[in-house]
Amino acid sequence: MSKYIAVIPRAVITRAALVEAGGRSMEQVKAACGCQYIINSWFYNTGTGKAVGNLKIDGAVKASAGWNGWGLAWDKGEDISLEIVPAAGRGNYISGVELLTPTRGPGKALSYSPEYGGTRGRSAVLLAGARVILYCSGDGTADAKTPEGLRDELVTIGCRYDQAANLRALGLDAGSSSNCDFGDGQRISNGKRVKGYLCIWTKQDGQEPPEQEDKPMSKHTVCLDPGHGPGNVNGSPDGTYKEWEFTWDMAQRV
Repeated sequence: MSKYIAVIPRAVITRAALVEAGGRSMEQVKAACGCQYIINSWFYNTGTGKAVGNLKIDGAVKASAGWNGWGLAWDKGEDISLEIVPAAGRGNYISGVELLTPTRGPGKALSYSPEYGGTRGRSAVLLAGARVILYCSGDGTADAKTPEGLRDELVTIGCRYDQAANLRALGLDAGSSSNCDFGDGQRISNGKRVKGYLCIWTKQDGQEPPEQEDKPMSKHTVCLDPGHGPGNVNGSPDGTYKEWEFTWDMAQRV
């Protein structure tokens, strides 16, 4: 597979951390940490190796961009949210590419540097109600996407759990840096040693307790956003909305 999506209920998250690689591979970092989920995270200067943007790890500011913007911030992990960073009162925060924010909803123009553009492998974190969703696709594969294509797919995924207007998403370092390991063989690794990772630990190996599991779904109505959904089934050529119910098994989609 060249794309994996991990849907993690907040209720099972015990810890989230930004971990500096220190020259180690993703496999070495995960083995040392013992986390269930790992994905590459912050952007860095390829010449100096230093983080760029706003970055704070366990109370220590690692990078200051000199500007404010939307980013992920948290203390323990299950409390992760999209906030304006730097967020002085938070133990951890990271900036990235703003894909879905309170001021940038589905379909709104994105703002990013040319280096982030094009069709590439992608890494992102999507917040959808009671779910934290990790997304990773391989560079140079059929699942590589433009930033806009990534945003649209995240909307489609997130609408299973929350309204489109409530979704929040941050794009992480991408392209050849897109690496992840979500367990059970769900791994994308090209051998590139990036500078840092987002690691998430869960109870019960990331499985939801029986009383919290999603009910089986035979049909699901896609969100009210023209042009979104698998195959753009709910968007007509003239942009008008056309409701469509379709069978969607998440395991098969990813």
